[in-house]
Amino acid sequence: MKKLLLMLSLLIATSAVADNVHVANRADWMQNLRDDVFVSDLCLPGAHDAASGQTHVYGTSVQTKTINELFDAGVRVFDFRTAMPSAFMPLRMYHNFVDLARTFSGVMDDLYSKLDDHPSEFCVVIIKKEGVQDGDTEVYPLFRSYFRHSYDEDIKIYTVWETGIGRAESSWNHKYWRNDEAGYNYAKNKWAKFSADMRVGYARGKVILLFRNSYNYDDPENPMAGPLLGSFTSNPDIQNMPWGSFLCQDAYHEDDMEWNMEYKFKRYVKPCCEKLTNEINRGNRVWCVNHLSGYTNQPAAPNSAVLARTTNRVFAKYLAENPDVNTGMVMMDYAGEGTSWGYTVSGDLALEAVIHQNWRYWKDTKNPQDHVEVNSN
Repeated sequence: MKKLLLMLSLLIATSAVADNVHVANRADWMQNLRDDVFVSDLCLPGAHDAASGQTHVYGTSVQTKTINELFDAGVRVFDFRTAMPSAFMPLRMYHNFVDLARTFSGVMDDLYSKLDDHPSEFCVVIIKKEGVQDGDTEVYPLFRSYFRHSYDEDIKIYTVWETGIGRAESSWNHKYWRNDEAGYNYAKNKWAKFSADMRVGYARGKVILLFRNSYNYDDPENPMAGPLLGSFTSNPDIQNMPWGSFLCQDAYHEDDMEWNMEYKFKRYVKPCCEKLTNEINRGNRVWCVNHLSGYTNQPAAPNSAVLARTTNRVFAKYLAENPDVNTGMVMMDYAGEGTSWGYTVSGDLALEAVIHQNWRYWKDTKNPQDHVEVNSN
């Protein structure tokens, strides 16, 4: 009975908050945001291992929706894991060592198409190494080709294979922009030039690229299209990066917590929100990644759904009760999904709650006293 009352109070709260911020459509929810808001101040719902919803592999997928479906559900931060299985192959999407049957260029094209249809929106893509690959020497030229706009080189719309003794055109067949100047220019218009203080008005219709791995691009004369983020650690601490300040909470392995996911929320997720909120209130720009997702070696099938059923629900309730808290980019499993693998995962409630937390940045800002209080019993 207590669990039922909790779910009912949370459902009532999120419904009331939805009316409060008048989100007409989650596929276009950013149209409500003011253009002058700093992107780093926003509360952005994200999908951990976003491409894993393409395959629905039992025990591997932590999402159930495709990239297009995640976008329509309101997800705006996409955690993409890339790998190159062997030389002369395109970058592919992976989850650990599982090939997700999608190319990197394919999922990016999905986002470009969505942004064409929803020009008020923007996306953040966080790129990470994953799976089996032959090393940075193979991956790096592909990224240089795909994001060539960030270099001062003469753009010839060809994939260039870089070697230790110079440059030579690759002999392999997969070339992102070969003889496709129109395609290159189309994609180029979708890439945002990163700055720590970028605002919503500039970001609309674009993809903001962030990287978790260097891919050997530490040459200051040839930076990658997006900045290299700091360490993904359990305890949230401000990290000073060359481009600005970064805050991250990524308490991923839960075995030491005795499967007590409310402990994870209290020990890691909530402090991250509080630290970010304090920094924003002081006028500081901090880019924050806050993970709800987690993993345990204890027997469960799949364990990600078991963990999500608690973290997503508890986090949504916390936001409903604390409308002034900032969350940063919230990476969740089963984003936008109510049930999965037989479990109530509450990804729909968590996603909705994060969107509603942006009420203070709406064009028609509501009074915080209008926010509904939730019965915590």
